[in-house]
Amino acid sequence: MGGFFVPEDKEPYLKKALNTSEHLELLASRGLVIDNPERAIHYLNFIGYYRLSGYFPPFRETPDDGSSPFKVGTRFDEILDRYIFDRKLRLLLIDALERIEVAVRSVISNKMSLAFGPFWWKEVSLFNHPFHTEIFETIKEATDLRDGKTHHTFLAHYAKKYKGEELPSWMVFEVLSFGKVSNIYKRLKGQNQKAISLEFGLDNAFFESWLHCLSFARNVVAHHSRVWNRAFTIQPKVAKVVSDALPPEGAKRLYGICVVIAYLLRIVADGSRWADRLRALLQEYPEAPLDRMGFPTGWTGLKFWADRFQVEDGGAVLCPVTTALCVTPKSE
Repeated sequence: MGGFFVPEDKEPYLKKALNTSEHLELLASRGLVIDNPERAIHYLNFIGYYRLSGYFPPFRETPDDGSSPFKVGTRFDEILDRYIFDRKLRLLLIDALERIEVAVRSVISNKMSLAFGPFWWKEVSLFNHPFHTEIFETIKEATDLRDGKTHHTFLAHYAKKYKGEELPSWMVFEVLSFGKVSNIYKRLKGQNQKAISLEFGLDNAFFESWLHCLSFARNVVAHHSRVWNRAFTIQPKVAKVVSDALPPEGAKRLYGICVVIAYLLRIVADGSRWADRLRALLQEYPEAPLDRMGFPTGWTGLKFWADRFQVEDGGAVLCPVTTALCVTPKSE
C-alpha cells in the first residue's frame, strides 16, 4: 500500500551520495578545468552539485547526455558565471513582476468594486457560470476567518470589528496569489474583463494570456528555477502593440516575458529604468548567448525598446542587484 508504482521496465536508482570533493573529482574526470579547487568546493557546498548541474548542458560535448565530457577548455568559473547571471536575471524579473502584480490586483479590485460593490466576487452573474463556485471556494479558503487566526493584521482587525466572514474586494486581493488573481480574471465575463484590460491598453483575450504567462513566470522565479535558456511552456499571445518587437519564436523564450514586462511597466511604473537594467545585465555577461534567450539580433535598436531606454547605450545605470553604479560597455 502507498508509494509509487514502478513499471517493470524502469531501473532502480542506485547512485550514491557524493561529498563535494568527490563531485569535484567527477567534474575533473569529465574534462572540466578547475583553477581553484577550494573555491569550487565552496560553491559546490553552498549551491549544490545538483542545482549547478542544470547549467552544465551548454558546456558539454553532448548537451543531453549527463555523463558527456565537457567541451575542451571549459572552466568551472564559466559555469559559475552563468549561474550568477541567471540569479541576477531572476532578481531583475521579480522586481518587475512584483510591481505588475500589485497593479493588476489594484485595477481588478477597484474596477469591479466601483461597478458592483465591495462584495462583487460573490455575484454569480459576473462570472462565466460553471466556474463561480470554484472562484468562491478559492477566496473563502484564502480568507477563512472562522477560527480568528491569521498572520495578516488587517484580517484580524476585520474579524474583531465586523460581522460576517466575507471580506471586501480590496482585502481579498491582498491575500490571493498572482495565479489566483489571474484565474479570477479569466473566469470573469467578457464585458467585465474588457473594463479591466483597457486600463492596460490591451484587448481582454491578450491580457488574459499575459496574466497567465506572468503568473507562471513568477512561480518559476520564486522557486529559484533556471530562466536564462528556459523554453516557457506558457507563452504570451503576441498582441499588436508589441508585434514589431516580438516575433512568434521569441515568445517561447525569456525574451517574450521581457517584452510583456517592459510594455506593462511603461503603464504601471512610468519612468522605470527596468529596460536599461536589462540591457546592462546582458552587456555585463556578453558570453551568455542571446539566441538561447530568444533575443533577436539588434534588439536594442528596435523602436519598442528604444522608446523605453532612458540611458544612452554605454551610460551608467543602477545595477539590478546591488543598486551600485555600473558602467556598461559600448555596443559594437
